Amino acid sequence: CDPSAGAGGGAEGLSVQGQSMKLTIDVQGLDQATRDLAERFSSRRISAVAATAATRTANEIRVEIQDEMSRVFDRPTPYTLRSVRVKAATAGAPVAEVFISEQKAPRDPSPAVVLTPQVEGGARGTKGLELALRRIGALPAGWLIVPSKSLRLDAYGNISRGIVQQVIAQLRQRADVGPTNARGLVKAVRKAGVKFVVVPPGAKTAPGVYAADVAGRNITPVFMFVPKATYRQRLDFYGIAERVSKAKLPEFFGRAFGENAGRLALRGR
Repeated sequence: CDPSAGAGGGAEGLSVQGQSMKLTIDVQGLDQATRDLAERFSSRRISAVAATAATRTANEIRVEIQDEMSRVFDRPTPYTLRSVRVKAATAGAPVAEVFISEQKAPRDPSPAVVLTPQVEGGARGTKGLELALRRIGALPAGWLIVPSKSLRLDAYGNISRGIVQQVIAQLRQRADVGPTNARGLVKAVRKAGVKFVVVPPGAKTAPGVYAADVAGRNITPVFMFVPKATYRQRLDFYGIAERVSKAKLPEFFGRAFGENAGRLALRGR
């Protein structure tokens, strides 16, 4: 997606393109008084004005995107909200960027991977638990997991880390063989207080991970396996950037220009 759009206003050529804001300033688009001041500006100072306006606009876009996340997502975590980042512009490179972080935790995909389907539509990325279940052969390729209705979630509507660790610990032990691992499995079952079992696709029971008591009775669903699904766009990342840049970029450019012109005028006294 490329939401390129002219921002209009007092300076011609102000624009937002893709995920980065790029400013080009044409002083012929300014009024005579401002043009006279601009002629006293060095190219470095003009670039500094552009960088200030771009960075301020980028920060405004970040706030708007975070607000939209809180509206369209169910209880997004602070980690998810903080994943919206800004790379500030400089006088040497007067381009500011707004982006989703690609940094990842050791066992989880990056926020950029998780959120891309919410921005552009398409298949959801694979979560850390799903990767772990696939590595030990518990989750077939082409399937994802969703929490069962009986599973208690955390304050943000996510599967608790404790349950994930207990499931992985047991299923990893069960995937191995040998007396040492058998003792490890017994220890893992006792620690969790339940035995986790996998029902693969094709069985009479719905596929997923179930919890049973130590004797194997009173089975309760924990995670259900579902085929990969296609997601519609929920977070209008590019649309927000375009809308905010049109509204704020000329304003921030004018403000930064005035601030620099004021400092220049004081020096001339």
